[in-house]
Amino acid sequence: MTKIKDTVERLADQVEQLSNELAEKAKIAVITDVESGADIVQQAQGLIEIREQYRLKKMALSEAKDRLKLESDASVKAWRDAQRDKCCELTDQIEKKGNTLALAIKRAAKHYGDIVDLERDLRITSGKASDWPSPDWTRTKGPGELPYELLIGVICTNYDLPTAPPPFWPKSDSAQRSADVSHVFRSLIQLRDAWQNPETDESENDADDTGDWREASAEDLNHVA
Repeated sequence: MTKIKDTVERLADQVEQLSNELAEKAKIAVITDVESGADIVQQAQGLIEIREQYRLKKMALSEAKDRLKLESDASVKAWRDAQRDKCCELTDQIEKKGNTLALAIKRAAKHYGDIVDLERDLRITSGKASDWPSPDWTRTKGPGELPYELLIGVICTNYDLPTAPPPFWPKSDSAQRSADVSHVFRSLIQLRDAWQNPETDESENDADDTGDWREASAEDLNHVA
């Protein structure tokens, strides 16, 4: 695109020079005619030649500007397309990391469940144990509350969560949907798939458009009339 920019600048300078030269020669021709009444046919012919050069240079400048705009638009589109490709790559990474996160937390859930079971067994066993402190520390909170407190503390310590926590934890069916990466990030995934596989969408649209199509019969046309 640098070459066409240089061409535009060169032609713009030449157009300006010819415009100035045309104005100067016309002024001289007028003054000469006023002061001496000399024949200005020769000067007029020179002006015609310069005027034609000026006209052609302006046409060339206009053509060069059009080409520059086309190249500039193509360059901008290529850059924006590259940014969209990057968005697709980032969506790929989000999908991959999201599935990894979900799997890691699913594995960690076993440890949490083990702690809940162990605390429950401890509550039962401690009632029969000799020399166990009273009141029982395990009874200061309800069953499962201490493991829950640990879970929330670990999550909030290790994850950059919003400062305002949710007012309640979602129910099982809602939680299952929110635990599915393809559900949570479905809008991004759909955009990525549409960009990377546009022919699939077009073929589906074409099938939808033609599936119920039939040529109108003469009877149909008569009803319309």
